[in-house]
Amino acid sequence: MEDPEIRARREAARGRLAGESPRAIARDLGRTRQWVAKWAARYDPHDRSWAEGRSRAPKRVANRTAAGVESQLLEVRARLEANPWAQVGAPAIAWELEKLGAVVPPARTIEEILARAGATKRQRPGRRASKGIPYPAPAAKRPGDVAQVDLLGPRHLDDGVRFHALNQIDVASHHAGIEIVEDRGDQRVLGALHALWTRHGVPARIQFDNGGPFVSPTGLGEVVRVCLHQGAAPVFIPPREPWRNGTIEHFNDTFDKRFSEPSGSPASST
Repeated sequence: MEDPEIRARREAARGRLAGESPRAIARDLGRTRQWVAKWAARYDPHDRSWAEGRSRAPKRVANRTAAGVESQLLEVRARLEANPWAQVGAPAIAWELEKLGAVVPPARTIEEILARAGATKRQRPGRRASKGIPYPAPAAKRPGDVAQVDLLGPRHLDDGVRFHALNQIDVASHHAGIEIVEDRGDQRVLGALHALWTRHGVPARIQFDNGGPFVSPTGLGEVVRVCLHQGAAPVFIPPREPWRNGTIEHFNDTFDKRFSEPSGSPASST
């Protein structure tokens, strides 16, 4: 059965061809004279589909992102996603594109491209296998319950200045702090911890990895002793299981991205 709208359009054209006035046709069909004129003008005896509706979508989207830009953007997203600690959202992608000297679409456009590609969420890997060491991760229900701390470096500035970054992040609130130190010595690290705790408070538990200066070959190091003295219970993750410190590792990745030069040539050498 023919669509009623298409049938009305054909009736309007037949009426005009028969010499009826647009006013009379519009009255009979319950339409406007402008509507009658439109479909009478579209009448084409050589095209059987002339009365069918036409898409109003533009033939060309003026602001559509070039295919090459979209492809490069998705490649950057895939590379970031391969790093379990990397951020993969629009700001991180824009930062990477800028370092490559590529076209950087607006954040909203990046999000739309990711949505079209079905890449709005990171594909979470399966549960990582433990090396067999029992590890009851400390609960972090409120700010101040657990702070993860890591010493990043060494890094080098363009003029060869060497430094380390002592990074701390509260697992519950994600309140982060950074202190720059010249070396990994106990006194340097303790001074940086004191500065962080002065600003953020002393956490109930402080979670380290198994690297120096947090772990001493001869037993409890100076850093651990001071933590205990200040009431911050030190917690150590199992060896070779960095995901246990996932919050600070994620922050470290952000630190390294911001530390790199926009040209794509990292200012750090290690």
